Amino acid sequence: MVVETSTVVDANGDIFSKLHHYWLIDPEHPISAEDFHCVMECMVETHGSDPDAKDLASVLRLPGSWHQKANPHQVRIVGGCVVCLHCNPRSCASFQ
Repeated sequence: MVVETSTVVDANGDIFSKLHHYWLIDPEHPISAEDFHCVMECMVETHGSDPDAKDLASVLRLPGSWHQKANPHQVRIVGGCVVCLHCNPRSCASFQ
């Protein structure tokens, strides 16, 4: 089953080069650390995600914060929808 991305974040100011994809987790049904590691390993192997950002302690850039490398710019939300891994997937429009 494919679950749509909850939030897509432009992390470095060059749209489509380094997008971060986030999925909301239902706080009533958190996933285990083991399940998290399985999901992240799949993301690295299947989708080419950054292997250096797959551990639980990784902190990614937050929307609204400022990326200070090279050309400073504000990190922003560029897409996604509001679904979580424990919800039924549903269609939704991208954030505009």
